[in-house]
Amino acid sequence: LSAYSCALLCDKAVKKGHERSDCEAFMQEQRQVCMYLSQDQVGRINTALQVLGVRGVSVFGSSGDGGSHFSFDRFSGTSELANDLNDISCSFQMPVFPTSSPYITSVGGTVWKGTLFPDPSHPVAWSRTGGGFAWQFPRPPHQDKMVSDYLQSTSGLPPASSYNTTARGYPDVSAVSEEGTSQSSPTVAGIFSLLTDLRLQRGLKPLGFLGPRLYMVAEKFPGEAFQDVTEGTTAYHCDNGFPSAKGWDPVTGLGRPVWEGLKRHFASDDTVVS
Repeated sequence: LSAYSCALLCDKAVKKGHERSDCEAFMQEQRQVCMYLSQDQVGRINTALQVLGVRGVSVFGSSGDGGSHFSFDRFSGTSELANDLNDISCSFQMPVFPTSSPYITSVGGTVWKGTLFPDPSHPVAWSRTGGGFAWQFPRPPHQDKMVSDYLQSTSGLPPASSYNTTARGYPDVSAVSEEGTSQSSPTVAGIFSLLTDLRLQRGLKPLGFLGPRLYMVAEKFPGEAFQDVTEGTTAYHCDNGFPSAKGWDPVTGLGRPVWEGLKRHFASDDTVVS
């Protein structure tokens, strides 16, 4: 979870009568839940990611495996504190970090639709795919149109008070995640490493920070580089979450990669409009 999410959880737990020290100690017992010291530290990491992008490095991050409420799963145990933290988590959308950084390409998860005979041509959101909106980082300009369209036209959204409606939305894209988004993220990273190799062979520079180009391609050439995924939700274990929708959504982002379209729009600069 992001440092902000961890602080929010303990703030709300204190209001339910728990000691902050007990909450913070319990969080450290959980699997990879609160790993950052402060929001200042998260801000410094975010700046370092920006520097990497300027230097031509494309950074990818898993969107999480707990929907929009958890980092991996519900808090374990049967204690009153565990139960209260689970209730608080379901009352808010809890972004994870670093995938909620505007300078990371956040990768969500998909599976093939169907149980006995899964259909590879029909991807749907993986039931645990992470997604949502950062608490700490404003929405970057390249996301404005598609994210605003989602928020204005989609029904069944979580309560607006449970997330930051003006912040960076994630994930950006998705891929198969039968084993979690720690599977889908390196898959997409591998695809873009092949695209970078094609660029270098043609005498072109590495792509670096991908955000603006991802959304420009999706808006100007819909369906060419990303196949839209319109089934799924981030509710996972809770009674609310973000629903999938046409176009970008905080479930699978812009969709899953389409190789031929990626080659056209990312291995070459011919279609880039300045």
